[in-house]
Amino acid sequence: MIQTSFHFAPNAPWAVLLLVTAAIVALAVWAYRFAVPPLPLAARRLLPALRIAALVVLAWLLAQPALERPSGGARELVVLEDRSGSMALPEAPRGGTRAAAAERAVADIRRAWRGRANVVTLP
Repeated sequence: MIQTSFHFAPNAPWAVLLLVTAAIVALAVWAYRFAVPPLPLAARRLLPALRIAALVVLAWLLAQPALERPSGGARELVVLEDRSGSMALPEAPRGGTRAAAAERAVADIRRAWRGRANVVTLP
């Protein structure tokens, strides 16, 4: 079984988040109590509840949630290679082609990640 952990930012202001959540719920209950078009009872209950839930989720996204999974095996870094015709055009600063500049960038990435990840180049 893969162990995963879900947490918020270490400096998340919990008291502020709880106050903002309570304020959002109170404001949404007040603002969505009016039903202008005639709606069935289920819709009158469900639609405001969904709006309140969406506002609360947006507020809690400010706490920067993170889902972490430990990597048990080797890591892979995938680099996508552009094979379009524009890669044959000259690169302005160095004078070579764009393809040569891309190859240099991939070599730099391989050098930077050596030993920590397997760099795979895909077209």
